[in-house]
Amino acid sequence: MLHYQLSIEKPLQHFISFNGSFYSEKSTIQLQLATWRPGRYQLMNYAKNIRFFKAFDQSGTKLICKKTSKDCWEIETTPNSHIYFQYEYYACLLYTSPSPRD
Repeated sequence: MLHYQLSIEKPLQHFISFNGSFYSEKSTIQLQLATWRPGRYQLMNYAKNIRFFKAFDQSGTKLICKKTSKDCWEIETTPNSHIYFQYEYYACLLYTSPSPRD
């Protein structure tokens, strides 16, 4: 089961901190961020707004993480252990209205 917590420490900087944990029976785990936008049939690249992705084992040892695609991270774990991960997400997307001539 995946547990996670979101927090916004400095709202004016527009970063959301994500902290999560799960139990792993495997030696390698892949975490993948969805690419579709809920409520619309539109693919987005949400992963481009992620920074400082890292993972730790239950003793606090940093695990090897590598980004294997635009929206997937692979974590080398110790089998049968709890894994903790964290990252920041930039959540300020500025949209401009179409000009009246469009």
